[in-house]
Amino acid sequence: MTRPSSVLIILCFTLLGSAALLVGAEAAYRYRAARQQGVQVRFYRHARLQRALVRDTDYGGVVHINREGFRGTDLETAKAAGMTRVIVVGASTTFDPCAVRDSETWPKRLEYWLGELAPNRQFEVINAGVPGLSMLGHLIRLQTELYAFDPDVIVVYAGHGIVTSADAYVNAGEASRTPDAAPLVTPLDRWLRRHSRLYERVRPDREPAGLAVELDDRQWEQAVDNAARVFERDLTSFTVIAQRLGAQVVFAEINRVTGSRTPAQFTTTERDAWHVFATPPEIVHAGYLRFSDVWRSVANSTDATFVPADSIAITGPDNFCDGDPIHFSTAGSEAMGRRMAQQVLGQGVVAP
Repeated sequence: MTRPSSVLIILCFTLLGSAALLVGAEAAYRYRAARQQGVQVRFYRHARLQRALVRDTDYGGVVHINREGFRGTDLETAKAAGMTRVIVVGASTTFDPCAVRDSETWPKRLEYWLGELAPNRQFEVINAGVPGLSMLGHLIRLQTELYAFDPDVIVVYAGHGIVTSADAYVNAGEASRTPDAAPLVTPLDRWLRRHSRLYERVRPDREPAGLAVELDDRQWEQAVDNAARVFERDLTSFTVIAQRLGAQVVFAEINRVTGSRTPAQFTTTERDAWHVFATPPEIVHAGYLRFSDVWRSVANSTDATFVPADSIAITGPDNFCDGDPIHFSTAGSEAMGRRMAQQVLGQGVVAP
């Protein structure tokens, strides 16, 4: 018969072994993530937003989230006299995870090229990109934080995430007594989300990456249409409020490595790259076309400036991260910054 003390010893060793295993798994995942292409940043669950970047944090001494929650060095809330301030809003494609240094992101290259092309003006460009943040999140952030920085121009470059995860909207708009109910988050879940990158990857409510979702053609069509309607609603609200705050609004249509070519024209390598998303390439392409109509419609109804993707035309694998159809490489970020500066000045958003 096993003595109580022996049972306690076995239990202690079991718990210690389990803890060591979890610590080892966390360390292994962080080691692997640190060697993957792109910046691995920390988030916390925000009281009003879905997620937010942990502020005043350095990553390797070259990437910094400043005290205001923007990527880059600290800045003053009040802009300097004579300064034209531009805020770029979007998710990961604005944050620019493949840019190793803050100065290499396309918003900062936009700042550089605005200064080069209009040397008699002073420009400051703020990178307000937050990976994974929805358009509704940007709207909330505009009203609670961004307004205080008194932007002259707001550039919106968003939509990739909602297109590539359109399956989440297949049931959007259906009658419900609790629409848009927030998921239950326990204290342990909240702590793990903030401190464990491994948990962020494997948590139960996270959609598995790279696995096609089984929906029929009608469901996919409905999902894309629902996603577009939600995006149009939030983009319109964002634009109207931004304009009431005195900012000119610029829509940059979302770009991708394959340009305007259809999935039937993709190479095998390109199709493999597009399969990193749960949404099939054909549905993603249909989503881009649908969202292009949204951009144009909202621009027309609000008098915002629309920059179509073909006027920027950044394509080809050298301009994007390896095996990634939407995030820019250093070369792509440089091209995006320069061409956006040309559009902002050329369309008269800011006088040269």
